[in-house]
Amino acid sequence: MRRSRVSWIVLLLAAAAVSTTARSQDEEKPLMGFSEPYRTVRLAANDAGIIAELHVREGSRVQRGDLLATLDMTVHDTLLQIAKAGKDAEGEVHAAKAEQELRAHRLRLVKQLFADKHATDDELWRAQTELSQAEATLRAAQEKKTLRSLEFDKIAAQIESRRLRAPVAGVITSIHKQPGEYVGPTDPVVMTLV
Repeated sequence: MRRSRVSWIVLLLAAAAVSTTARSQDEEKPLMGFSEPYRTVRLAANDAGIIAELHVREGSRVQRGDLLATLDMTVHDTLLQIAKAGKDAEGEVHAAKAEQELRAHRLRLVKQLFADKHATDDELWRAQTELSQAEATLRAAQEKKTLRSLEFDKIAAQIESRRLRAPVAGVITSIHKQPGEYVGPTDPVVMTLV
């Protein structure tokens, strides 16, 4: 049993020596060859427009999510400012709330007068209807504010869609469009990433 173990150890040492000798001979001889990417991505713009800026060049290493190129956003930036002003506007809601509070106060007074027999059924009905209208106007103003906020979010998303980002990590091998060039539906490819 002992002899068998010694034989195995000697055999393993001999194999390691041969492996080391073969490795040192390989290090002396350079290997010739080429490599190919396992994945090639032709990056296209999501929207049509003119390229405003490239943030990479050929040979650049990028990570997933890195900004690669930007389309012109002059009009979108202005639309975003308009949407922001609309989203932040509070006047219509405040006016509707004040009107609703006024109508609620008037209804309380008319109810008191009606209880004392100093107001008619028609006056009570009118005060209730006016309060309902004021509440509906307040709800409509709040809904408009919500819609303006969603419009702001929509324009912000459109702006983000005009930014070309890396879908995977890799290297930019070629750039097909330069700043000032138009990217359209028939020729959307801006660069190649491998």
